[in-house]
Amino acid sequence: MSRQKLPDYHSPFGWIGSKRKMIPILQQFIPPHFNTYYEPFLGGGALYFALSPQKAILSDIDSNLINKWRHFQDDPLDFIHQVDQYEKYLFQYPGRANIPLQQTRFNQMLTEYNESTTKNGALFFVLVKYTFRGIFRYRKKDGRLLASYGFKANSFTPLTRSKYLPLAKQLQAKGQIFNADFETTINHAQAGDFVFVDPPYDSFGTNPKKQRIDNTSWFNQPFNQAEQTRLAQTLIRAHQRGVKFLHTNYPTPHIKHLYRQFNQTLIRGTTQNKTTKRQHEEIIITNY
Repeated sequence: MSRQKLPDYHSPFGWIGSKRKMIPILQQFIPPHFNTYYEPFLGGGALYFALSPQKAILSDIDSNLINKWRHFQDDPLDFIHQVDQYEKYLFQYPGRANIPLQQTRFNQMLTEYNESTTKNGALFFVLVKYTFRGIFRYRKKDGRLLASYGFKANSFTPLTRSKYLPLAKQLQAKGQIFNADFETTINHAQAGDFVFVDPPYDSFGTNPKKQRIDNTSWFNQPFNQAEQTRLAQTLIRAHQRGVKFLHTNYPTPHIKHLYRQFNQTLIRGTTQNKTTKRQHEEIIITNY
């Protein structure tokens, strides 16, 4: 078996569409044996850390995200130290009563990040962590990070820091990280390898009253239905090479049609915040 169980450590990286809460469900679909683990839409890497595969190829098209991962992999002590310093600055005056001051400092950090030619992975981590509801966007004309401060208590505790180092060691020993398009990454997978595919979800047809939900600005590169089709074609070629894949998405007519030759399982999920709780369906697609 090419994967092992880490202690109860979760991915340190939150991300839009994180699969952290879906791990118990996804683990039921993981093949018991595979060679190299591939994840071409890396995001927060929740499933990667949960599986702890012996060999992994991890990639994403978002260069800011990959800079963060590489900083964490290459020099975890420096990454942790810098995160600690940024959080101390942000929360020098803690508590909800000081939210206006925290917001000012958050905006200063955001400006620092956008105006720097060398993107700091630790700073990107802090900005994403404390943005409102974890949602940020890229400005289409120049790629600048757009984010609003969302108050959270400082959670970067000594206990949290102590859990980060084993994860970094796992990356150093078993993971290779690339800034690459999904097609480039998947094309390297060979017979016996396993690819976990968690792209930006197809939004066309998910809401009868609002057929088109623009989620492309969340990402550096648009991911429309043409990209969904290109992804399906890439996975079909991988399937023909003997590669195993698990793909998550919304069960839209477009997605169901693209993967009509493969196994499709519908699951129910819940999206919840302080004011609303919504049920939704997702689809898990496998070729094994």
